[in-house]
Order: sequence, then structure tokens, then C-alpha cells
Amino acid sequence: MERNEFIVARAGRFLNDRFLPALQYSDYRKLWYASMCSQSSAWALIVARGALAKSLTGSDLWTGLVTFAAMIPSVLISPLAGYLADRFDRRAVMLWSFGVNLAHNLLLAFLVVFGAIEAWHLVLLAVVNGSARSIQMPAASALLANTVP
Repeated sequence: MERNEFIVARAGRFLNDRFLPALQYSDYRKLWYASMCSQSSAWALIVARGALAKSLTGSDLWTGLVTFAAMIPSVLISPLAGYLADRFDRRAVMLWSFGVNLAHNLLLAFLVVFGAIEAWHLVLLAVVNGSARSIQMPAASALLANTVP
């Protein structure tokens, strides 16, 4: 068996043996769909925020700073985020982080719609968004273990 065939066969076994059966649990299914939507929107936001920074400033440096500001909290906050996920109710931690991201998105939309957005706003909001996402991810990962018996 060639390497590619082996990889495809192994992935197929994973889907049939683990992933698809887990979808029969309603809580897991809801969390999986919510996580999929959350991750997709987070990456869309990262791209859109970078494009907005480039559009506002014309500078590749600002585009990089905005993207860096969104990513650095995952390095700095991860140890604290794991502690929060273990110490407090994971659903509450996730709801809190989603609430912060909702407020972030509403503020960002408000600033853009009313033409008040500046590059430093993007950097500051990227840090807020990245921090909330960094707290949400360990809680979501830990919560997965609680949803499937």
C-alpha cells in the first residue's frame, strides 16, 4: 500500500470509528457546529481586519501589526486560559468569551460604518479579540471531553 493510500485509509477509519459516532450525541453535535462556525468566522475576521488595515493605511507594516496583535494573545494567555477552563464552569467561560467577541464585533462594525475607524483601533480590538479567543479555545477543547461518554 502506498503512503497516500495508507493516509486516506487511516483518515477513513478515524471518521467511521470516532468522529461520525460522536455526532450522535446532541451536545457534541451542537458544540462541534458552534466551534466550526466560530473558527470560520474568526479566520474571516483576521483576513478582513488585515485587509481593512491595508485599506486604511496602505502599509504592510500596519497589516502585520494588526494580525500580530490578534495572534500574540494565544501565546501569552494560554497558560491562564487553561487554568480558567479547569477552575470555572467551561460553558460560562465560553459564553463570557463569546460575549466579549460579540461586543468586539459590534464596536468594530460601529467604527467602520460611521467612518471613525483608525489603525490603532484595529490593533487594540485585535488584542481584545485574540485574548477572548485564546480563553475560549481551551474551554471548548475541555468541554468536548464532557459531551461524549
